[in-house]
Amino acid sequence: VYKRQEYGGLEDDSCETARDVMKQTLDESTCQPVATLTAQAEPSTPSTIDLGSMGFLLLVLVHALTGVAFFTLQGWSLIDSAYFTVLTLTTIGAGDMAPDTNFQKVFTTFYVLVGFCYLGYALGQVALFVTARHEEQHREEMRQARSGASLDPRTSFVWKVTMAAHGMVFFLAVGTLFYSVTEGWSSVDALYFSAVSLTTVGYGDLSVKSNAGRVFSIFYLLFGTLMTSFFLGSLAELFLNKRERLIDMLYDSDSNQQLWHEHTARGEEVNQASYIEHMLVNSGQIDHETVNEIKYRYQQLHSHGIVAVSYTHLRAHETPEHLVCRLLLEKKKKKLSKYIK
Repeated sequence: VYKRQEYGGLEDDSCETARDVMKQTLDESTCQPVATLTAQAEPSTPSTIDLGSMGFLLLVLVHALTGVAFFTLQGWSLIDSAYFTVLTLTTIGAGDMAPDTNFQKVFTTFYVLVGFCYLGYALGQVALFVTARHEEQHREEMRQARSGASLDPRTSFVWKVTMAAHGMVFFLAVGTLFYSVTEGWSSVDALYFSAVSLTTVGYGDLSVKSNAGRVFSIFYLLFGTLMTSFFLGSLAELFLNKRERLIDMLYDSDSNQQLWHEHTARGEEVNQASYIEHMLVNSGQIDHETVNEIKYRYQQLHSHGIVAVSYTHLRAHETPEHLVCRLLLEKKKKKLSKYIK
C-alpha cells in the first residue's frame, strides 16, 4: 500500500512519512507500540525542598525562637523554655511544665493556635513527600512490567510496611536506651514514655527531670514526631494504594482476554477509550459515576459545538493506520468521480 502508483496523486513525502511512522511505531517481534511508549516523557518526581518549604522552615524556626525567648524572659531557664516549646509545637503536652501567670496563659493560647497551623502544614508536606515516593515506586514497577521483567520483591506489601516501620522502631529503641540510662527508669518505663511521646499522646505520669534528658528530648521529640508522621502517612498510602491492582490488570493476559471476550459477546468494539475506562474503573482508580458524569459533560459541550474536532486537527493527529485507510478511501472516491463524470 505504500507504492506511489497505487494512490494516483499521492505525494512522495506522504508515502515516506507513513512508512517511517509504521516502522517506528510497531516493534517487528512483538507488534507493540514501543516507540510511542518510549517517547512519552516520564513525569518527574517533585522536589522535596523548594522555596516554599524553605520559607516554611524559616517561619517555624522564628516561631520556636519566639516561644523560647518569651519563656526565658519570664524567668525560665533556657533548657526549660526550649523543652516546653518543643512539647507545645509537637502537641505532646507531657504535663510536667505549664504556664503560671495569666499573661503566660494568654500568650500560650495564641502560640498554640499558630503552632497548630504550622503543624497542619508540616503534616501536609509529609503526605506529599510520601505520595511522591510511592509514585516513583509505581513508575518503576510499571517500567518493569512493561519490559516483561519480574517485579522486584521489595515492592511487595509486606516489604513496604516493614520499610515504613523501621524508622519508628529505631526511634523507639534509641529513646528506650537513653531514658533508661539518664533518668534511671526501667526498660519498660523508658519504652512506654518513648511510645506515648512519639505518638503525641503524653499522659504526663512520667516526665523528664534531668537537664541532659531535656536537651536530648528537644531534638528527639522533634525528629521523632516527624518520623511518626512519615510512618503513618506511608501506612495510609499502602492501604489506599490502588496502582498495584492497575499493573496486575494491564499486564495480565487473562484479564485482557476476558475484556475482549465480554465486549465481543455484546457486539461491542474495544477501542482506546473503552479500554482506558475499563482499566481505570476496575482497578479502583475512578468510579462509574465519575466516568458517566465526564461523558455527559462531553456530550453537552459537543452538542453546542464547543469541543467539535476539526478536520485539520484529525489530519494532524491521525495514526498510520488511519492514514492508510483515508488514502484508500480517497482513491475509491477518485475512481467513482470518473464514472459520475
